[in-house]
Amino acid sequence: MTTLEFMRKHKGTSGKTRYCSSVMLGIDGVFYSYGYHYPLLFEVGGLWFVNDRGYSSSTSKHIGWARSLADCSVELPPLGEFDRADLSKQAILQLLQDQRVAQKAARDSHRIGTKIYDIEDRKLFEIDNDMLRLANHIN
Repeated sequence: MTTLEFMRKHKGTSGKTRYCSSVMLGIDGVFYSYGYHYPLLFEVGGLWFVNDRGYSSSTSKHIGWARSLADCSVELPPLGEFDRADLSKQAILQLLQDQRVAQKAARDSHRIGTKIYDIEDRKLFEIDNDMLRLANHIN
């Protein structure tokens, strides 16, 4: 079974720790890359999120597989700055709002009409969509 097949098969299950190569499904129903320090794919308010903060080439592969199973994405800060137990709607929405501010600044630092501006604008659009999806699930 491939790692992607493993994640597809066990998405939405919890109660037992399972492993496939370097991806782990915790008893909390969260998929982790190389252990509890990196939550990879998790459910918040009926939506599945992928943590797309990359660390290594192998974690980047995990992110790619998880992205195909996720509704939204968010960059979780490293542990110590963010408690993995606080994967609540409000905490994720706050992270997305913070990322939106940073992304808007990144976009606005480039000249309108350039390729890099368009790339940064697309990222901002994706964050806005994820915030809207999550906000609609909060109300």
